Amino acid sequence: MLKTHGRFCPTVLLIFALIVSISLAAAADEPNDKSIVGFWFGTRRQKATNTEMLEICHFKPDGTFSITFRKMKDGKLVEEQNESGRWERNQNVKTLVTTHINGKQLETSRYITEKYLITELTDSEMRYEHIKSHAKFKVIRVKEGFKFP
Repeated sequence: MLKTHGRFCPTVLLIFALIVSISLAAAADEPNDKSIVGFWFGTRRQKATNTEMLEICHFKPDGTFSITFRKMKDGKLVEEQNESGRWERNQNVKTLVTTHINGKQLETSRYITEKYLITELTDSEMRYEHIKSHAKFKVIRVKEGFKFP
């Protein structure tokens, strides 16, 4: 290290401290370095009802989201529901606060708050688990304008 008159140079120490703190912050956030902003598609089979649930999610940079769910049975549409609200992410925890269902605003006391643990996140895939029920989900990143198959 550089010394000035027998002491360490304060500028060099400051730069070193900044590099170490940035590196530690990046390492602590390692599994979460990818953004969830964008469009996602997922499908899962619900054994209890012998149905398939499909979803298209849009997580917007402003912290809002919209999700369209389709429930299918024997290849036929049984039900479709749209939800929207706010999302946030704190490390590996994704929180969704649903404020609207099918375009209708819920009363504040009826907002639905769900928390999910993100277990894997890449540029093309996200896996997460509902913290209370432990239900597991997998979605893939799709382009804007993606339609249900």
